[in-house]
Amino acid sequence: MNQNIKPINIFKGYLNSNKWVYAIGLLSVCATNILQVFLTRSIGWAIDILSKHQSTSLKFISFLRPGLRADTPWTIFQLFVAVFVGQFLIAFFRALWRLTLARQTHHSAGILKEEIWRNACYYSENLLNRKMSKGALMSACTSDVGSARFLFGFSLVGLSDFLFLTLMSFFTMFIINKHVALYAFFALVPLPFIMRWVSELEAKSYDEAQNKLSDFNDFSSQVVSTLRLQKMTETQEFWRREWYSMAETYRQYRFRSTLFTLRWIPAMGSVSLGCNFILFIIGIQYVYLNKMSIGDFIAMHGLIYLVQEPLHNLGIIISEIRRGFIGLKRLSDVYNAPSEEHLLHPTVPKKDIKSQIVIEAKDLSFKFKDSNHYLFKNFNLKVYKGNRIGIIGPIGTGKTVLLKILAGLLGDYEGEVKIDGQHTWSYEHENFRKKLIMVSQGSFLFAESLRENICLGENFSDLEINKAINLAELNFDIRGMEKGLDTPLGEWGINLSGGQKQRLCLARALIRRPEILFLDDCLSAIDTITEEQILLNLDKELGLTTVIWVAHRASTLKYCNAIINLMDFKADK
Repeated sequence: MNQNIKPINIFKGYLNSNKWVYAIGLLSVCATNILQVFLTRSIGWAIDILSKHQSTSLKFISFLRPGLRADTPWTIFQLFVAVFVGQFLIAFFRALWRLTLARQTHHSAGILKEEIWRNACYYSENLLNRKMSKGALMSACTSDVGSARFLFGFSLVGLSDFLFLTLMSFFTMFIINKHVALYAFFALVPLPFIMRWVSELEAKSYDEAQNKLSDFNDFSSQVVSTLRLQKMTETQEFWRREWYSMAETYRQYRFRSTLFTLRWIPAMGSVSLGCNFILFIIGIQYVYLNKMSIGDFIAMHGLIYLVQEPLHNLGIIISEIRRGFIGLKRLSDVYNAPSEEHLLHPTVPKKDIKSQIVIEAKDLSFKFKDSNHYLFKNFNLKVYKGNRIGIIGPIGTGKTVLLKILAGLLGDYEGEVKIDGQHTWSYEHENFRKKLIMVSQGSFLFAESLRENICLGENFSDLEINKAINLAELNFDIRGMEKGLDTPLGEWGINLSGGQKQRLCLARALIRRPEILFLDDCLSAIDTITEEQILLNLDKELGLTTVIWVAHRASTLKYCNAIINLMDFKADK
């Protein structure tokens, strides 16, 4: 975090941490290529043996086994056994590099996503609302990780396969006949220029498409989260047109990027065709002049065909590598985004300094960066353990902002805030979030089951889950669902009502039994009868929990010890 991480450093760091896996994988690829070249060369030997032609290849066999005639049935049998064993070993080494190198494609994706989450936990709210919005992070977790992960697995396999197989094939061709091999190699001279030209065009186009995808994801999340509001205001058609327009723009950019990728097929195909054409024309002449045997000619053609597949795939591999490093560059922007330093480096021990005063605010004032007007000024508050404090005020007086400051989610304020006698910025992040939980008015739900949305990856018993949903008065709703707690939710919990969403988020907080609970008008979408029962449940069960509750309905705050009106702290009052 905040280390100026570069894409190449991410790549090198991952390779170094898994160097033995990559060493075994690369050796397996190399062994596979050697055996493929050997089997292809064996075809030429077999043809020359059967045709009784004493070529250089047969002299080579005799050199390996002095005194052995190369054209005897025993030699043919030995060659057959060697080919059979070679086929078995190829299958073995292919399986080995798939279990080592190729597997890193999937393993690295998990590491890259985990790193996104690890950094995003420490972003400021301002950063999350702007540069690192939901759309940008969604694009990073899906498309950018999807492109970058191939760098650590399949792209490396393909590149290694091309390098090893091409080198070994042309080396073997050189041994057979160096003049013909050099002629064939001449067709590869334009290859670097073609690769650079196509890859630069494709990389630029792909980067533009990824930027459009981030914008589209961000807008899509807004469309989904405001569906009910759209129906109430009858603006569905406007949002639909805007959404379709952005989708069409992304489609065009993505299609253009795909067209650049497709240019690799004719580009690499022309190089491969040139090699075959030169080898055929020159090779036929050498066979006719008895400078090369039929077996050697067939073997050289087989070796050229052996190189054709990785040569054709080279364009796709280079395309994946360029897109992968673009993905890594975009991911490095996520990793290098500024974090809130006080969450990373607490300045006091993690052990709490207990105080009779649980929450204390002194001369607290706040204004937005682009405004000269204070939202509230000289706010003071002392809350003792188990107190319930209600906060009221008209819309725009800063109730939610105040809760976020007290919860340590906003840091650009004047004055000081202490929790249990310590400044909020002195707490270690994870411990602080266990101590204090905030339930917002706007619910955030994942497209998972009800159970998973309550537990969020933690292990809670059914007894604990049932107690939480009973406190939130959600038990009756869940019993009416066919799959109960295992009922899957749609994106943003779209198949739940507004009140059900709020109660589900409340149950998520209650099951964790926080010492301090902030409730930001989180019962606004619930009817008064259900609200009254929830209030009775909370008053009975949360006797030792310190609660600060923001609400617009006076009935919601009836069990609070004190009620504060933020209008009393207006700067222009």
